[in-house]
Amino acid sequence: MPDRLFCDGQPGTLRESVQKEASEYDGYRDSENTNKHQKNDFSRIFVNQLRLLGQRDDMALAISTSGKSPNLIYALQAARERGMMTIALSGKDGGRLPEVAEYCFTVPSFSIHRIQEVHATMIHVLWDMIHVAIGEEDVI
Repeated sequence: MPDRLFCDGQPGTLRESVQKEASEYDGYRDSENTNKHQKNDFSRIFVNQLRLLGQRDDMALAISTSGKSPNLIYALQAARERGMMTIALSGKDGGRLPEVAEYCFTVPSFSIHRIQEVHATMIHVLWDMIHVAIGEEDVI
């Protein structure tokens, strides 16, 4: 079972819902906050953290409405090089994320709002399922 979850994505309401759900999880790492001091190459902003902190039994979750963000594509490639489980939530046609993630869940819509709503719902449901799987009560 993976030890830590690294969440990479663009700012917005979805990131807030991920942080809210994952704030209870000891192994959660917010790549955006950890990398705020890096100002030079945003296309590789998450790569450095994953190469430094990511380990074989960790997970990398990338969230994008288009699936075309270079910073997320590079991050998932770096995570796979380290033997991490890679998961992506995307929209539209998935962009490049289905190519670089082991598991990619694509919302087939061109509405940014609908994509973000489905992503947020998926995160809430998955978070509850994880808590049920580890034996916690009163989750759902």
